[in-house]
Order: sequence, then C-alpha cells, then structure tokens
Amino acid sequence: MRAAALAARAALGLLALAPVRVVGAADSPAHSGVLGPYSMERDASGTSWQPEKAGMPGIHAFLGSWRVMVHGDAFGVFTDQGGPRGGRQGFSTNMLMAAASRVLGGGMFTLRAMGSLEPLMGPRGYRLLLQTGETADGRTHLVDRQHPHDLAMELAAIYSHGLGARTGVFAYLGSPGEPAIGPPVFMHRASAAEIPVAPLSHHWLDATHISYGVATAGIVWGPAKLEASAFNGHEPDAARWNIERPRFDSRAARLTVNPWPWLSAQLSAAELRGPEILHPTIDVRRYTASLSYAGAGRERPQATVAWGRNVRSADLPTNCPLATTSAYVASCAAAAPPFAPSRTSDALLAEVSLRVAARHAAFLRVERVDKDELFPAFDPFHVRVFPLASVQAGYRYELPIRGRVSWGLGAAGAVAILPEFLANEYGRRPLSYWMFASARLR
Repeated sequence: MRAAALAARAALGLLALAPVRVVGAADSPAHSGVLGPYSMERDASGTSWQPEKAGMPGIHAFLGSWRVMVHGDAFGVFTDQGGPRGGRQGFSTNMLMAAASRVLGGGMFTLRAMGSLEPLMGPRGYRLLLQTGETADGRTHLVDRQHPHDLAMELAAIYSHGLGARTGVFAYLGSPGEPAIGPPVFMHRASAAEIPVAPLSHHWLDATHISYGVATAGIVWGPAKLEASAFNGHEPDAARWNIERPRFDSRAARLTVNPWPWLSAQLSAAELRGPEILHPTIDVRRYTASLSYAGAGRERPQATVAWGRNVRSADLPTNCPLATTSAYVASCAAAAPPFAPSRTSDALLAEVSLRVAARHAAFLRVERVDKDELFPAFDPFHVRVFPLASVQAGYRYELPIRGRVSWGLGAAGAVAILPEFLANEYGRRPLSYWMFASARLR
C-alpha cells in the first residue's frame, strides 16, 4: 500500500531551533530554518513544523560558526489514578535536547541529539489510566501505564540546500529519529508543554518519534513542505538504555502547510511493518491530520486539534476456542457488539494552553479514543474495542525565581468517560489527579 500525504493545515509543536528572531532570518542561511529558507521559529520535532508564533524556550547562542540551541524540561510528579485499576505513584518525565547548525557547502548542516532519564523509573513506566502500548518485559502488554522513553530519543543529522529565495530541499538521517508522521511529538507541542503526562492518543499520532532508523527527504516551497520517510516501523524494545539496530522496513509521507505565522497544518499517511513487539506479523496503516494555532498577546493561547487512525492488516489473536469450559465460552459470548473486535480504530485530541497572567498558566486536554488491549492477552476481552473519553485540566504557577531555568508548581485532574460495560473494571467515572513540580530551560 502506498503511504501518501496531502494537507490543508495543522501540526503544532515546539522544538529544534527556535531562537530569538533575527532580522533577515528567512534570507540568510545562518538564520534560516533547519529544513530550508524560512523563519527558524517554524521548526519543531524531527522534521515537523509548528506555527512560527509558537516560540520555544531554551538557550540559544552562536559559538563561532555554529548556531546552538539547548532545550529541556523535567517534571517531578505524584499521581493518584482513580478506580479499581488505579493507584498512587511518584515519577519523573523529562528530556534534554541539543542542536547545532552551521552553513556548509552553501546549505545548512545540523546535528541534533535528545535524551531522557525516564528509564530510571523502570520498564513499566508510570501509572496512566486507560493507556496502552508497548511492553515492559517483551511478553506482556502494558495496560493502564505509559512506557518510559528511551535514554536516546534522537541522534540525527540534517542537511538542507536552497534552490531559490523560497524553495529548498533537505535530507534527514537519524537512529533514533522521527519519521514524517503526525504532528510534533507531545513533549514538544506548545499546547502540551505544561502537561506532565502523555496523551492517550499517543499511539495514533506521534508514537513513532523514537524510531531506530529514519531516512527522510523533502522539499520546502514557500509555506508548504512535502516529505517522505523510510524508517523502522517496530516500536522500541523494553531495554530502554541501549541503541537498537537500525532498519528501514516502513514508509511514510507528509504534507505540511503554514499559511500564516499563527497556523500550521499537516496530513500524513504511513505503513508500519509489524510495529507491535507482541504481534510482529500484523502491519498497521496510520493516517493523521492536525491543525495547530499559536496566538499572541498576554495570554499566548496555544491549541492543537488532531485525528489519527490505525488500520491493522489482520485481527488480533483471539482466545475464544471452539471447545472449552462452559464459563469461558459464556464470557466470550458476552463480549458481543457494540464492543466487537475491529481492525480500524480512531483517536481524536484537542489541547489548549494559555497564560492567565504573567506567572499563571492553564491547560486542557480532551480525548476520545478507540481502545482494545485493555485486558491481558489471555482474556477474551483483549481484542474488544471500547470507545473511551478523557477530560484533563490543570494549572501551573511559575515561581518568581530569576535565571536560565523556569521553576513551577502545578496540579491537574482528569475524569474518564467509559462505557457502562467497563464499570466493574474502572468504576463509573474514575477521577485521577497529578501534583507536580517542573523545571524548564528558558
């Protein structure tokens, strides 16, 4: 199947090289974007774009002929996830990224590295009600937990060369790296910058941001960017400290359009070869579309809306044999529509963050996701698809401390909206909360 892409507007994030705006940024190679002749504030994670007005905190400097950026943040979090499947836990989500660019051969050469100490929390990651995806031991699925990121999140080189005042071509090679799929990854989206945990839609939108083997080529033409990737479609293994062998067995394409400085849009499609470690013979076609907005003024509103669809090449293995105990057969029969197995699942995401005042920030994340694998692999309900929703809202206060680090304290709460069928497992409307301290380079 061909992974093609076509767009109309969207994809926010914040990352890579968004230093202080320099006059002539789109004209001089030393101040242009990483991928071509445009303002550097447009660059986001991997080769994705964000609205130019999104901005990004961090340390930006020129060291000789190199333009250098260092960006990082860390959250120390305590959570109480509600309902029978919930529980309490303290953990940290964090990342540090550095990039250096210089003019080379009439173009722009960039080296980028990003890492995380999340493997310190252990292979099971942190509690997050209704989250699914990846494995902690290579044998069982993670359920109601978010896996930690790898120590190495990105090790990449980029080269771009202008073909005119507004046109250029680029090549990206990384292992790990981020292929041309979806909006910028959640920890680099301006709309999600204040939120300490991953979205439930992660594996429909941006979970490929750590891929061991990515080669992307593309063209920038004014406000538009068209790119294609060959990459490793397999999710990272449970050994989070190592560097895995690169491969290039999957493909993707993405079209991004930034018609105005405050808007970015993307449409992408991908074919992933055996992405799930526990179902290596099942391929996935992934489609995404997103729209990102970055406002100005005192409130600096940031917003992202995104849709993702996964289509498996085969059904998940079922554990409802033709002959077994009567009780087991009855439990299989009970898992009837409207929660039938399906090869197709969708996720919808809406995120908003804004400054209430100079030191006050508020955020909101609303999601609606089709989830299977909420039960163990040996359970007959493992393959059933349940429509779930979550509403999360929170607040962060920036402490009045000067320096290169912004310190903050915050709290958030979420309510899960579930089918009545899952009430015995999760409760009717399980409530969860997070309390956190944060640090971010500025």
